[in-house]
Amino acid sequence: MICRGVPLPSAGTLGERLRVVVESTIFDHEGTNIPVTISVGVASFPMHGDSAAAVIGAADDALYEAKRLGRDQVQGAAPKPVAEVTQRATKRSAAAKKKLGGK
Repeated sequence: MICRGVPLPSAGTLGERLRVVVESTIFDHEGTNIPVTISVGVASFPMHGDSAAAVIGAADDALYEAKRLGRDQVQGAAPKPVAEVTQRATKRSAAAKKKLGGK
């Protein structure tokens, strides 16, 4: 979810509210309740990157950290050097283009 103009603490609060709603929702399949939880990664511009791809990459990293720490939680991205975040985003973009048949 992308929230333009939302401060990082508010985005974290929104992620937590979403997590709680999903966790408390009853998902029923043919009479069987299926427990569902989510993990959320939160990042912000320009703290976590200098482009949309970099910020999304930082949020993705935070999501995987939330999963690594036990799932069902909201995790904020750690501030990273801009060069590192940009390099990671560039690699992801190149991989995605290659997968889609581009150069």
